[in-house]
Parts: sequence; C-alpha cells; structure tokens
Amino acid sequence: GGQKESYNDEARVHSTLLYRSLIFAGLHGCGVATAALSFVRLMACGTSRTSPRLLSLRSTAFQIVAAVAIPSSLSIGYLIWASMASERFFERREREREWWEMQNYPEGEREEMVEIYEQQGLSTEDANVVVDIFQKDPDVFLNLMMVEELGYSRFGMPNGVEVFFRGSVPAMLSHMVCIFAPIVPLLVLSHHKSPSSSSLPSSQHIAIPVSEAVLVTQTLVLSVLQARLLYGAYAAISNTIPVVAANAAWVGVLYTVSRFASKVFMTL
Repeated sequence: GGQKESYNDEARVHSTLLYRSLIFAGLHGCGVATAALSFVRLMACGTSRTSPRLLSLRSTAFQIVAAVAIPSSLSIGYLIWASMASERFFERREREREWWEMQNYPEGEREEMVEIYEQQGLSTEDANVVVDIFQKDPDVFLNLMMVEELGYSRFGMPNGVEVFFRGSVPAMLSHMVCIFAPIVPLLVLSHHKSPSSSSLPSSQHIAIPVSEAVLVTQTLVLSVLQARLLYGAYAAISNTIPVVAANAAWVGVLYTVSRFASKVFMTL
C-alpha cells in the first residue's frame, strides 16, 4: 500500500512529465533512425561494402539525419511546450467560467452536479447530500465541478517553467541522442580501415549491423524504462513484456515500410 501511495504522490506533482518526455521523444528518435538505416541497408544490397559509392552514401545519410535531427528535436520540444500552454490556457478559462456561473447561478450549477451523480447511480436524495456537503466551500465545489463536469484534475496543470525544464528540454535531448546514436557507428566504422593483413572482416563490413544493433538496444532499453517508470508501483514483468513487444513490432513495421517506400521512389 505504501509503495503505491508514494507513486501517487509523485504523479500528483507531474514528475511523470519528465519520464514521458524522455521516453516517447526517444522512441520517436528511434523511428527516425530506423528509416535512415533501412535506406542505407537497401542501398547496400548488391554493393561492395567498401566501395566509394556506399561510403559516400553512408556519409550522405549521416548528413541528412543531422540536418533533420536538430530541427525536428527542437520542434518536438516546442510542440510539447505549446501543447501544454494551450491546455493550460483552456483549463484556466474553464475554471474562470465555472466560477462565474457558480457565483451568478448557484442553483443551476448545483442541479448540474446532482444530475451528474444521478447518472453515476446515486439516488436523488444521496446526490443532493453529496452536493450540499461540497457546496459549503466554494473552492472545493469549484474543484469538484472541474473534475466531475469537465474532466480536469483538481491539482491543476504544470506551469510553463516546469513544462520547459521537465518536458521540452528532456524531449529535445532524448530525441536527438536516439537519432544520432545508431547513425554515428555507421559513419565512424565506414571510414575506419583495418590492416590489410588481417584475416578478419574490416570494420567497414560490420558498420551497418553495428548501427542496427545500437538501434535495437536503445529501443529495448526505452521500452523497459517505459514500462518500469510510467507504470511505477504497478510495474511487473507481465506488463513489461507487452510494451517491449509492441515497440519492437513498431520499429519492425517502420523498417519495412521505409524500405518499401525507398524501393518505390527509386523507380520513379
């Protein structure tokens, strides 16, 4: 019981905003990296892994991803902030409207709350008792209307500063890292030459598989974190496995769709 209550307290101060931003922006970054690696893998088919053409392709892929990663990461950070700002504005206006109605038409607001509780199964008598109790304190009654009538939380929404530092900034960094992490080995290993006397494959031969391994690893790590952090005290292996499976399937679908789309557009 104590563990679950601790997690509930944590959620009330919006700490999960940080977790959601890090995890889901990171997963979106994995999706961008998946598309890039799928394209490189397609172009590598039938091409010598050490050919200048493929090396140039890898460099070009890295440059394209770099050009996309930075503005898209900034965009995600801004959209999180803008979305929360819009919701906060609307919630504030709704609270002001409900307060005005409560001050000017108290009986009408009271009847609305009684009807809501009747729809939930309470008798008219019990609904009136509940509403009468809450109506004794205007602030408490306002919170009740925000929750029951409009579906908001009585704890309100995070302010702009909290959204920026616990939402936008973590999302930007997570998105950027998860795009670049699988692509960097592709570029570094492609330009690293092994001794000609070595009987082992040159590092250029394993550039794409290493990048794909990094992508798979970070997707799995983010999936486990998604289940463990967002589920909090309710996290369990039985809840983690479906999350990992769903995200793995999602990356696989993205890889397949990206490769198919690349083939189609290459024929145009």
